[in-house]
Amino acid sequence: MSWDSPLSNVTAENNTTKNMKRIAFFLSMMIVLALTGCDNNDDVNNINIDPEEHKDPEEVIITHTVLSMDSYSPEDFCVKVTNNKFVENQLSDNETANKMITDAIKTLVVLRKPQMDKTFAQDSGWQVQTCTFSYESVSVSGKPITLSGRITFPNAKDGSGHKVKSLSLYVHYFLNLKDVAPSLSLTPVDLRYLFDSAVIEPDLEGYGTSADRPCCGFSMLAQARQTADCMLAAIEILKENGVELIEGGHTTGWGYSLGGPIVLEFARYYDKQLSATQQKKINLTSVYSGGGPFLLDRMIELLNVDKNLYATTLRYLPHFLSSIPEEELGGYQLRDFFPAWMHETKVTIDGETMSFFESVTNNKVFGESWPSELGLDQKVLYNHFAADMFTADYLLDLSHPKTVALLNAVKKQYDWADWMPSADIYLTHTPNDKNIPYQQTQELYEQLKPSGRVFWRKTSSGPLGLIWEDHAASTLMSCIYAILYEEPQEAFRRGF
Repeated sequence: MSWDSPLSNVTAENNTTKNMKRIAFFLSMMIVLALTGCDNNDDVNNINIDPEEHKDPEEVIITHTVLSMDSYSPEDFCVKVTNNKFVENQLSDNETANKMITDAIKTLVVLRKPQMDKTFAQDSGWQVQTCTFSYESVSVSGKPITLSGRITFPNAKDGSGHKVKSLSLYVHYFLNLKDVAPSLSLTPVDLRYLFDSAVIEPDLEGYGTSADRPCCGFSMLAQARQTADCMLAAIEILKENGVELIEGGHTTGWGYSLGGPIVLEFARYYDKQLSATQQKKINLTSVYSGGGPFLLDRMIELLNVDKNLYATTLRYLPHFLSSIPEEELGGYQLRDFFPAWMHETKVTIDGETMSFFESVTNNKVFGESWPSELGLDQKVLYNHFAADMFTADYLLDLSHPKTVALLNAVKKQYDWADWMPSADIYLTHTPNDKNIPYQQTQELYEQLKPSGRVFWRKTSSGPLGLIWEDHAASTLMSCIYAILYEEPQEAFRRGF
């Protein structure tokens, strides 16, 4: 396996320029770390895989609609990136930290724009275009749904089109705020256009055009299908705008936190479900996945080490379990796994009265209007639920029949053992993560290691360990780091 970056299709830079980038990035990073806090509060559906679906039928174009198309100069676009709700949500109102991010982006533009200018030298100049779009897919519950996303790409000003070198797929994590969905707010990953890439960012179900729905990102397989549909729709939209992959062009997938297992499940869906023609359109070559809940059964088992450590994440267990058929729960019903007060408390949502348990398992509890009957906000109530459920004797007794049934059902939903990835998979996590245990990411690596296509790196704390560090500012800056260097694999070689 070569460590050469699949994105390295640009002119090699001299040592002076590389040193400039390193100095600019690390100075910015250290100042941001000094100025920001270290709390990241990020907060499988049963779609049967039919081997016959993997055959190459007549291709069906995913129904899609362009909602808006905007054009910017590279400089104006970069200003928009540093003045949007995504960055604001990550760094709050820390003006100095925001300035550091702005300076890092300016450095990137200074270094990369001249090469992009040469790419378009035969045309009438170039611009950055952003397209928000909707597309038709299938929801977590298996019903038709309209979802949305954003594409960012470089294009000729005269409309003559362009052949980009790569596609970059970025799957966001739970941001809690509906108005920071990718289709509504720019992210640092969008800046990959400076490497002649078209950046595709799907909204998870519950965001963008589906914002009136609950956060439904707990069915990794359903989200993988939606991501594949988004990619295929985006490729058609790019083609309609004269933008296509060059011969041999490829796609790189990126995902952090909840986006981590979703982009990984997308890679498996790509291998197992997409037709040869669809695979050729996307040409997935590498996936960078970090900090995600890859093995939920191991997360539950790790409660025995510290029952309070991961309760913040595991309070969402009802939503993970709601996608598991009851026949896989070892003779138990889904309701048997939840405290009595959840069944006894009645709530009214959209004029319909139901138990709080029913509202959770029907994915209604995360709607825009939180049930007033509960008397507590979502975070307080779910912390209460986590404390109630995860201090129960049976759950902390790994030999209890109910615990065994739960772990077996969850493990089946998160079984990666039958997959030999065709793309290179780069897994990473930090031991400093207080939401999701890094050990389960390392164990996932051990499961996938026989494929020879999977690489693992446990990140360290400090300025040199910032690839998907569990830290809002460093997560943001690590995106810029990856863009500046265009070779994230280098971090694995150096042992960050």
